Amino acid sequence: MLKKHSHFSHQLVDPSNKFVSGDLTRDQPGEAAVLTCNDAIARGAIEAGVRVVACYPGAPVSYVIDALSAAAQVFPEMHVEWSANEKCAYEVALGAAMSETRSMCLMKNVGVPWILDPLASSSMVGVGGLVIVAGDDPGAETTQAEEDFRNLARFAEVPVLEPATLQEVKDMVAYAFRLSEDIAMPVFVRVTVRQGYSRGKVTFGAIDHEKRRIAPRFEKNVTRGWSGYPALGWPETGTALLHKRFHGEAPGAYLALMRDAPTEEGVLKAADGCPFNRLSGPDRASLCVITSGLASIETTEALSLLDAEEEVAVLKLGFTLPVPPALVKRTLAQYEQFLIVEETEAVIEEQVRALASEVEGAGRILGKKTKDIPYSGEITSEVIEPVIARLLDRPSTLADSRKAHEATLDFVRESVPFKVGGQFCAGCPETAPTRILREVLDTLPGEGIACGDSGCGFVSQYAPVSLTNTFVCMGAGLGVATGISHAGLGKIAAVMGDSTFFHNGIVELINAVYNRANVLLLILDNKSSAETGHQPHPGAFGLTATRKPTKELSLEEVIKPLQVDFLRVVDAYDVAELRKAFEEGMAVEGVSVVITTGACALIVDRQRKEKRATSEDTV
Repeated sequence: MLKKHSHFSHQLVDPSNKFVSGDLTRDQPGEAAVLTCNDAIARGAIEAGVRVVACYPGAPVSYVIDALSAAAQVFPEMHVEWSANEKCAYEVALGAAMSETRSMCLMKNVGVPWILDPLASSSMVGVGGLVIVAGDDPGAETTQAEEDFRNLARFAEVPVLEPATLQEVKDMVAYAFRLSEDIAMPVFVRVTVRQGYSRGKVTFGAIDHEKRRIAPRFEKNVTRGWSGYPALGWPETGTALLHKRFHGEAPGAYLALMRDAPTEEGVLKAADGCPFNRLSGPDRASLCVITSGLASIETTEALSLLDAEEEVAVLKLGFTLPVPPALVKRTLAQYEQFLIVEETEAVIEEQVRALASEVEGAGRILGKKTKDIPYSGEITSEVIEPVIARLLDRPSTLADSRKAHEATLDFVRESVPFKVGGQFCAGCPETAPTRILREVLDTLPGEGIACGDSGCGFVSQYAPVSLTNTFVCMGAGLGVATGISHAGLGKIAAVMGDSTFFHNGIVELINAVYNRANVLLLILDNKSSAETGHQPHPGAFGLTATRKPTKELSLEEVIKPLQVDFLRVVDAYDVAELRKAFEEGMAVEGVSVVITTGACALIVDRQRKEKRATSEDTV
């Protein structure tokens, strides 16, 4: 077993409090502070009396845990954790909510598919006080897919709220807990990347200490308890009855055996009663914009550029899935023409179009379906203003600047070769292992295929390393490599980081061993979730989110019982040993694992600077 290097010390970095601005635990209603979006989310949860919080890191919501881990030092009832993956995070929050305590889990948009199984299986059982904050990424600047998680929420029939300002972020998170308890369902709060990286003035509300201090209570009742398979048998299954109850279709004979909620009627009533829905502008107008979230702020700016605030009505929705039916129907009957402005998919637009079929004489609806608003990218005032100008039959104030901008882009596209690239940070411990593995693969017979994964190792696909040939999603590198090997292309390499291995790579490795794949797995162990901000994980730091000592799992000791055919641990900076390990691993028929160890260079550099600052202070 490789001896731990001295730079693997637990004192490398304090993983908490890196991005926390101010004291979020002050119970001073009316006090204002400049907060980040992550702090606003944290403050909203604190005000709601949240007791259990779980998260797997991902932009733009990673640093909510930094703020709440500090709050957990002040409020002893609070539990805050970095979970091994998003499914774990949701199930931890779900269990806490089943114990009648307010709970929250957080993830980025591509983390939502990980929770679909437990989410869809628990959305109808009647659990309340459970909030899911998910970060969406219009334009996919920090994500491998421009995925609108609202479609997944619709699949599970779980409501979605969308705040606009940072004040609304804080207030809406607090409101989401009350809403969840009222309708007895989990509730999503959607924030986007541009919101996630913004700052703004936020006025604090009161902290509900009593909610946080409520003693947990668990109801052990199969029929009215927390089972997705309630004890109701033939002639109808209990699972189907939960869904029938939600849509008001359950036979009366069974209703007394079931919880009263959730019901679709209750959700729709809550949607119409949401205090964050707002209709503004003239009572009669040729155009009404229906919008939500950050797009509503951009809409306001577009109207200001056109000096059309008094000519165009705006229905800003806080409750977007489902849209408030009565409010939307009244609006559809009131105006002549509608423009639906939202980011990514046409989730609001499709619901509005469906409701329009029930409104006699409803006006024309424009949006993504009519190609007036794009599906991809952030929807800014530069996108919205020309559309509204055209609908109002007036010149766009941005026409000249947009024309110049497009001309510049066309010139760049035609004159500059399209180039994809990226590079490791200076001194990165992942540089040598990925470069040497590519050299070894190139010297061996066969295709020399390597499959990549999420994490810092993602950049190994680019020159000059040019190691990986596929990238799908978190944990898929080894799964894809296993499939290629079974297709008959020889021994295939896969690359993943330590955090990804604990996230779900361990299951992929078990599958490869069980099904006798011919693969080599390189695990880049840099002792943190480096790409998302150096958060701890089960194999790093030996600290929980609240900085309490815990067990630090050894990758080598975890993998040994899986009975791989070859296992080697190598110093990430030892080129000769790296080459030897890769050559020997590729020569083995079966599953080979090479773990390269070296702490992230940014962590080491941060430690060096902290030591220097400390020594200067003592002089």
